[in-house]
Amino acid sequence: MCNCAWYSCKRSSRRWPVSLFFGLLDITGVNAFVIWTELNPTWKCSQSGKQPSDTRRLFLLDVGESMVMPSAERRSLSPDVAFLPATRRAMTAIGVSPVRKTSEPAASGKRKRCHLYTAKQDRKCRVNCDICHLPVCGDHMQSNNAQVSHVLGTDRRTG
Repeated sequence: MCNCAWYSCKRSSRRWPVSLFFGLLDITGVNAFVIWTELNPTWKCSQSGKQPSDTRRLFLLDVGESMVMPSAERRSLSPDVAFLPATRRAMTAIGVSPVRKTSEPAASGKRKRCHLYTAKQDRKCRVNCDICHLPVCGDHMQSNNAQVSHVLGTDRRTG
């Protein structure tokens, strides 16, 4: 017998849409578990053919992980998102290795003017383009899977 309140996602809330959503999640989890165990009766059975007592919890963990992993893997490819320390720790905790930013700061460590702006506009930056190795600001930076390049056709230099 399954005591459904053991693995509930309900939380106390003053907003009725949030309470309704949590209730729908609980109902959906129970329904999905019942259908899954009817279609796969030997899922997570031990050698003796007996299911563990926390089968529903294991099912909900598997469903949650299968829903989160594609998004986490997609986000791990973006160096801008994976660069944040909290995001990097969270991705590492679930077993996804985020890519590292490969763009190097300016050679002298000083901030340099973006090569696509004029001296009058004076936009300073620390990141160099991986293709032409010239300084590029955030407005002109285009990030493609750990490679930073500038957006072509936006050259604002005069004379």
